[in-house]
Amino acid sequence: MRQALNTLAGENLLTIISNKGIQVTQVSEKKIKDVRELRIILEKMIIEKAVENISEKDYYILDELQKKLAEDVEKEDAIDVFKAGNNIHLFISEIADNETLTNLLRILRNDSSRGYIFFLRNKFERGSDEQRRKIKDSLRESHEAILQALREKSKEKALIAIEHDINVFNEFIF
Repeated sequence: MRQALNTLAGENLLTIISNKGIQVTQVSEKKIKDVRELRIILEKMIIEKAVENISEKDYYILDELQKKLAEDVEKEDAIDVFKAGNNIHLFISEIADNETLTNLLRILRNDSSRGYIFFLRNKFERGSDEQRRKIKDSLRESHEAILQALREKSKEKALIAIEHDINVFNEFIF
């Protein structure tokens, strides 16, 4: 139990307060914005390399990952939506064929997961029908634009699409 708590504290998910107990670490807007800024820089590097390296087999896998994302978006399950989006971004990173970039992206995605899931769940549960429809459309369309740019092997379109996708989340929570 102690090891599990120390691991969670090491991941900044819990704060251990000496002689008092533990507290769940708050999700801050600043942290989410900081991670977003780094993801834009990192994922632009990744997408440029992926455009150069992508294969026909990769297109098929990305299409399957996109279908899974669309299904999860329709179910309005924030955790599954995050996982499906994460799988798309990490697969694109694998196409880029740079282990360091992939590891850094994994760290940033993990850092943003709690905030993303918290805010997305809140929008799915409390948002109006119109708000939920806009969020769902944005999530599907932003990933579709990335895949289309990759199919066209257009670095310019891919760079625009990846930045837009990362910013979509911030548009509906802030």
